[in-house]
Amino acid sequence: FFSSRRRHTRCREVSWAREMCIRDRSIEVPVARIGDTIRVEGKHNLSLTLLSWKESNIAVDGPYAGDEYYTFTAKPGMKFIILTFKFQNNWIKPQETPYLNTGEIATDKGYIYPMWDPPVGIYSEEYKPRKATDEEVEVLVGDSGAYEDLLPGKSTVGCVVFEIPKDETPIEASIVYLPCLIKYEEGLK
Repeated sequence: FFSSRRRHTRCREVSWAREMCIRDRSIEVPVARIGDTIRVEGKHNLSLTLLSWKESNIAVDGPYAGDEYYTFTAKPGMKFIILTFKFQNNWIKPQETPYLNTGEIATDKGYIYPMWDPPVGIYSEEYKPRKATDEEVEVLVGDSGAYEDLLPGKSTVGCVVFEIPKDETPIEASIVYLPCLIKYEEGLK
């Protein structure tokens, strides 16, 4: 009985020490900013360069049937945060760009919001969808840049969109396939 208790005590101390070491250890998370180029995880020498952040009350999404793009209006009290980027194939063979469809954005109020997509596409009536103008597609990008077959040395531009309350400021975003946090910086829109 005594030796069993001693082993239990010993295990408890080891467990506690390991927990404390892990809790006290600081882990450096890589950070990227506009202008930085990031290696895309799971791809052969495919990079992503961060181009800009934009705040807008509208976002463009597409292409839908017939290669049409649609403009969506943020819900009342909300705004869109649009991060544009460029995929670049730096490999010796063609490769397909990934779909960056999962991510989160943290705000100054400590809240976290998921990446935005119109819930039922062009039928998402709460976002008042309408056909996008050529200018809206050019300025707001409107394309994820996903599933593009890039030849070696070629690139394509895409974007991801988040929807957050108007009275909150984005701080940083985390996006699938990117091994870093993306810092939001005022004035780099």
